[in-house]
Amino acid sequence: MPIPVGGTARAALNLYSATAGAFNDPLVAATAAHTAGQTAAVIANMHDLETARTEIANLQLALASRAVIEQAKGVLMGIHGYDADQAFQVLSTRSQHTNTKVREIAAQVLAHVRRAGPST
Repeated sequence: MPIPVGGTARAALNLYSATAGAFNDPLVAATAAHTAGQTAAVIANMHDLETARTEIANLQLALASRAVIEQAKGVLMGIHGYDADQAFQVLSTRSQHTNTKVREIAAQVLAHVRRAGPST
């Protein structure tokens, strides 16, 4: 019995019986079709749940990344007198030249400043 999951995914409900011709009964066929429909709904809900979990994880990472990037921009602005766009451009350019994520470049800037200590 096919399970209508949509998209390119394919699923089926395999039914077996010890009695020959058990699936010729219209009631059994209707019950199997109903079960397949209910199963499709469960699969769709699980897919939606997994999609939502992935999106939440990505948003949490983006928020954490943003804080680090904004702090690094602030450091560059304070040390070099850049405006916010210039500071981000420095991070972005270094990211592209080193094939490293902007978040990681920002973390490196902050680590460097911590190691260097306060300047007076």
